[in-house]
Amino acid sequence: MNAFFIPLKVLSNFYTYNGLSSHLPLWFGYGAIVNILFMILAMQVPVRGICCGSCSKGKTFNEMAMFIRKYHAYYFVFGVTNDWWYHATETTPAHMSGMVNSLLIFWQMICMYTPAHRNKWWCIACEFIVILHAPLMALEKGYGSGFYGFGFTVLFLCSG
Repeated sequence: MNAFFIPLKVLSNFYTYNGLSSHLPLWFGYGAIVNILFMILAMQVPVRGICCGSCSKGKTFNEMAMFIRKYHAYYFVFGVTNDWWYHATETTPAHMSGMVNSLLIFWQMICMYTPAHRNKWWCIACEFIVILHAPLMALEKGYGSGFYGFGFTVLFLCSG
C-alpha cells in the first residue's frame, strides 16, 4: 500500500501544491507531530527515564509507558500519515529531511511485529533525524538554527 501511496503523494503535489495544509490549520499539523514526540518519550521512560535516567523505576510512569506501548500504533499511523499529506513536496533540505523522517517512521510501521521494529539503533535513528530536520526548518524560515535545534538536541541527549 505504501509503495502506491508514496509516489501518489509526489504525483499529486505536481498538480496541487499544498497538500492538506490549505484545508487544515497549522496547529493541527504541529500538534500531531508534537504528540508523537511526547509519546515516544513516554514509551521510553522505563528504559531511559525522563531526564538523565530519573523516574525510570516509578510504578505510575511504567504503567503509563506500557499503556502507550500497547496502543501507540493507532495514533502514530494517524500522525505520520497526516504529516505526510499535510506538507508539500519540495527539494529544500528542510523539506527533504522531513520527508526522510516520515519515510523512516513509515518503514517503522511496516516492520511492526518484527524484531526490526524494536531495534534500538533504528529507533535512535528515527528519533535523531528530528535533530537534523528542526534546525534546517528553522533556518529556512529565518529563525536561526538554535530556535528548534538546541531544544531537540538537549531533549535527545538528556532523555537518552
